[in-house]
Amino acid sequence: AWIITLDVGHGLAVLVRTASPPLLYDAGPAFGAASDSGERVVAPLLRAQGIEELAAFVVSHEAADHAGGAASVLQNFEVGVLLSSLPDRHPLLALAPAARRCAAGQRWNWDGVAFAILHPENLRERKANNLSCVLKVSAGGRAMLLTADIERPAEAALLARDRAAVRSDVLLVPHHGSRTSSSAEFLAAVRPEFAVVPAGYRNRFGHPHPSVLERYALLPATILRTDRDGAVTVRLAPSGVRAEGERRLRRRYWHNAPA
Repeated sequence: AWIITLDVGHGLAVLVRTASPPLLYDAGPAFGAASDSGERVVAPLLRAQGIEELAAFVVSHEAADHAGGAASVLQNFEVGVLLSSLPDRHPLLALAPAARRCAAGQRWNWDGVAFAILHPENLRERKANNLSCVLKVSAGGRAMLLTADIERPAEAALLARDRAAVRSDVLLVPHHGSRTSSSAEFLAAVRPEFAVVPAGYRNRFGHPHPSVLERYALLPATILRTDRDGAVTVRLAPSGVRAEGERRLRRRYWHNAPA
């Protein structure tokens, strides 16, 4: 499996590729009434890779920096199924030919790659962040955990439900590295070798928070950040896990400029 965490500024969009049509997990933010990252970032990448359809599109939860580009994706690409925790009658649901709730326990397999929804278990949680669809992708005995914006209550619920299920080689850092997430207990259960932080350059929230980065350093985990490393590509294979930032792979002279 190839899992690309795109650089969409302060938001999230992840492309999961197997031999079958791919899965898209979130579509980044809207930049205004006339522009969004679905149109400006996600769609160009899909077309550049020759992708005309998505087997599945997961919109993790109702947040502008995760779902802001979703309409552009749904309007420009064939989508097999839309999985989300969006509220009933949300406008995005009407754009998908097939839409259903993500729920803990949903599983499927494409080309030997296993997909499992670990959260949410129910929709009683009022805070949208803690309704985020948590997706585990496993291939070749390796795994990456996609966590969107879950915070400590959802992390605790995951551990209480099945602590072993969260164990993964790569962790998409919850909630962009906010202090509300990445509890020490959760990190101890996941024990990632790599941590991918989707954050906007000099974002106004100060994500990722220094205290959170310290917890990852203590694991220890190799940290890659979209604001510094560009898009991050993770490869899961029996031979091991590789994680590389686009800035290192395609370095340009202006990358030597001071941050």
